[in-house]
Amino acid sequence: MQSQSSSSVLEWFGAPAYGLAFFLVLTPLISIGANNWPVNLSSVRWRYDFETSLSAFVVAIAMGFLVASVVAVGMEHRLMLRLLAVLNILVGIAYVLTCADYMLDGLQLRFNVDHDRLNAFELTVMRGMIIFVLGAVLAAWFGIASYRAAKRIEALRPRDTGAHPLVAI
Repeated sequence: MQSQSSSSVLEWFGAPAYGLAFFLVLTPLISIGANNWPVNLSSVRWRYDFETSLSAFVVAIAMGFLVASVVAVGMEHRLMLRLLAVLNILVGIAYVLTCADYMLDGLQLRFNVDHDRLNAFELTVMRGMIIFVLGAVLAAWFGIASYRAAKRIEALRPRDTGAHPLVAI
């Protein structure tokens, strides 16, 4: 259970911290969307540029999920923890799929890269793939931790047995 002082801090800063978490997740997505507009999924070059941009923001997105998770645990928001668990698992799956697509797009574009830039191109693809794999592992870890925290909070809450104490007059 929370102490009185930690409860007060969470009451004051819980909503702004959720706002910060939302900001940390949404801002990179807006930036990536603005830099890669209009959408052209059929273009290998567009997908490569989009995924390269996304790889630069994986850490910021993870920080947003971390802030939201810490606040949800502190405020004992079981529903938010369950939502974060599902979102993190979905993000992890998306990162794995993105990593596979990024590798394939890199292989296709490799033949269009000048020989003197080939090493830098290959390092960029490798870096992006490593980031997506680590991001997927981290997202899955956050998802599992959020689910377990929600279960733990539920187990620690006192249950209403329906029996009311008898008061004798």
